[in-house]
Parts: sequence; structure tokens; C-alpha cells
Amino acid sequence: MKETRIKELTSKDEEFCAVSGVAGTVLSVVCLFQNWYILTWHWFSLIISAIFLFSILAFVLLVKKSSAAFICICISAVLLFAYTVFLILSIFLYQVLIFSWVFTVLLVYNITISIVIFANNIPEKLKQRRKKMQEESAYWKGKL
Repeated sequence: MKETRIKELTSKDEEFCAVSGVAGTVLSVVCLFQNWYILTWHWFSLIISAIFLFSILAFVLLVKKSSAAFICICISAVLLFAYTVFLILSIFLYQVLIFSWVFTVLLVYNITISIVIFANNIPEKLKQRRKKMQEESAYWKGKL
């Protein structure tokens, strides 16, 4: 059986994770502050704040090159899409115009980063990196 070897995380991949993670974190923080500034303090606005906090967490995990970052970014994209559906329904049902360009940019950015990460096979590279670090730590644990 032929074994496919996964390449290690290159410096280009590491730079991509760092830059895209920082940009996503900044966008998420801007959306969170905008949410706190515009919306009234209602239970639903707290749920929306939790979605933005989860998005911040996902991008921070990407900056730290965690293997769970890809799944968290995908979940964040789904949650942001669900919020978009809610916004569209609120426009039609309640005639309330709640629209934010920053939020739209964050949604598109989340989806784009998820696709790029998957296309570059970064989740597998991050898992391999974590495994290698665990093996190295286990090796040095008995030595020191």
C-alpha cells in the first residue's frame, strides 16, 4: 500500500495562519464592538455577542496554529451565516433594517479563509505539527 506523506507546515503556511488569524480577529472585534454599540441589551444581542466571541476564539486559535482552528472557523462561518438568515428574516418580518458592511466582510472572510485553509491542506499539516511536538515533548520529558 502506498503511503501519502503530508508535507510539513512551511513558512508560507505559518505566515498565512498568522496574518489571516490577526485580520480575522480584528474583524471579529470590530463586529463585536459594533454589536455592543448599536444593539440594545437583549438576550438575543448576547447570543450574537457570543457568536462574535467564538469567531475571535477561532481566529486566535489560527494564530496559535492549533489543529482545532479549522473546525472552529467552519463552525463560526455557519453561525455567522445563520445570523445572516436571521437578519434577512428580520428585515422582511419586522421591517427593521439592520445591516452592517463589516459583518458582511467578516462572513465572506470566514468562508474564504475556510476554503483556502482546506485547499492548502493546512489542517492535516497542523495535526502533524501537533503530533511531532507531542512526540518531542515525550522524548524530552524523561531526559530532563
